[in-house]
Amino acid sequence: DDDDDEEDEATTVTAAASLPPTNTWSKLTPKQKSHLLTPLSNANTRIYHNFVHLTKRLSLLTTRERLRLLDYIVERVHLLVCIPETSRIARNIVMSQGRKGMDNEAVDDFKGLVCFRYTLDEDDMYQTFDQWDELAAEPAAAISSSITNDSSSSSLSKPIAVGRDIISSACLLRASAALRTKIRSRGGDEVYEWERWLRQELWLQNQLLAKQHEKSTSTTPLQPWQGKDFFAKKIQPASIVLHKFRTRQFDEFSFLSKDVNKKMTKKERSSVIARLDFLRDVIMGVTSAKEAEIVVLDILLRAEEEAASNGGGSSLDRYLEEFLPLVESWTLWMALTRPSPMQRHARVFSLLDAMDDVDSVGAGIFADEDEMENLKAAMDEYEFGASAGGKRLAAAILKRMSTHLMLEEKKGIPDGGDVSVDFILPSKFAKGSEWEKQWPEEEQRVEWMNRIGNLALVSSRPRSRTARKTADSSWEQKCVDFKKEPWLLTRQLVELDGWDAAAVQDQQKDILSLTDLVWSFGEGSKQ
Repeated sequence: DDDDDEEDEATTVTAAASLPPTNTWSKLTPKQKSHLLTPLSNANTRIYHNFVHLTKRLSLLTTRERLRLLDYIVERVHLLVCIPETSRIARNIVMSQGRKGMDNEAVDDFKGLVCFRYTLDEDDMYQTFDQWDELAAEPAAAISSSITNDSSSSSLSKPIAVGRDIISSACLLRASAALRTKIRSRGGDEVYEWERWLRQELWLQNQLLAKQHEKSTSTTPLQPWQGKDFFAKKIQPASIVLHKFRTRQFDEFSFLSKDVNKKMTKKERSSVIARLDFLRDVIMGVTSAKEAEIVVLDILLRAEEEAASNGGGSSLDRYLEEFLPLVESWTLWMALTRPSPMQRHARVFSLLDAMDDVDSVGAGIFADEDEMENLKAAMDEYEFGASAGGKRLAAAILKRMSTHLMLEEKKGIPDGGDVSVDFILPSKFAKGSEWEKQWPEEEQRVEWMNRIGNLALVSSRPRSRTARKTADSSWEQKCVDFKKEPWLLTRQLVELDGWDAAAVQDQQKDILSLTDLVWSFGEGSKQ
């Protein structure tokens, strides 16, 4: 019976080949026609026979029986079997699923699109695939492997590994910036937006290449921009820059290198690093400010490109001296006022539009003095100590202010690291203690307990039993601990005689007055 079926199929194929060519067939090139008429390989022949056999069997079923079969497959079948042409394809099908076939995510599907669907040459497909794998490796594993296996080679020649999550985040941020739309990272639907971003970039780049080719006198055939170029020019640089930003590797940026940007002074360099550190702490610590990372990554990529092409110039200066301070101010505004996601994205996209059209930058993205007053009012009323996110935001603000003051006084800045805040007036204290005498009214304690004026910036350290006792210790003991801190605002507290309601209010006013010095919504910012 099988032999008869195969003969019938062969007869059908022969009959189909004898029919007049369709419009689609007539448009094919001779090479494409030759490829279609070549005999099938053993693997593809078996797939074709299986398809014909399944089609015949399904044609005998009623509609109800087909639906029942479909329900059975959906509920009971958990294994998809395929017959790849070669073992190499089989290996890549498994590896492209992420972590050797386990835990498939949206970025793995996008990886397949970039490497295989939108890349033309087969060798380029597998080369791009391997480069993606190297980039997606876990950073710690890649570092230890390179030290063990290739200790003699230069570190510049080694591929940088950032991890799969960083690549996914970079794709989300860059696609949002390119498409000017909010992209949700749930359910895998982001792949459709990523592909739209990919197709848009391919179209734009190929249009540009076509125009350049028309003006040139070269007879070399035009090589189209494709998936491999998209990975090398868009995904890889964005992933590496995002990894450096999130891991505080600010010294690794080319635009901050003394050899590349020779005009930048030590103070300017430290100021830029302080801004980036503040942005990193707020974006990663406060949910309502995470959209700011879209424009931060865009600025960093532009700065790196300027440093690579011009070694620093007027455009780079404008990104660092005008746009970066503005982004810092708006990020603080988002963290404090907690606007809606739509408002946050609108602000981010307006900043991106301004950078795309630098010559027309005007009052559209800059705010008046009322914005700064609103910012200070929000900071004055914010209950920082009432939540974990609020404490992280307070730590970032106090750290940025201390850094600013220390730069102005030409003092050394502590190495980057995590910080936290300590309640100066403890949330709990023993009955009859000095704290109860200084703060007899509970209503007053509740009013000032969680305000930023009652919080001191301290270096993060494990919370041992001794540290927990220090949290509710006396004012004298707190002064002993504060004196050991590297942060100027914290050390200045030691000069006070005590900590009562008047002292907290004065500290609150001093912190709010620093807001004008550190952040600005106008053109440029005070250094």
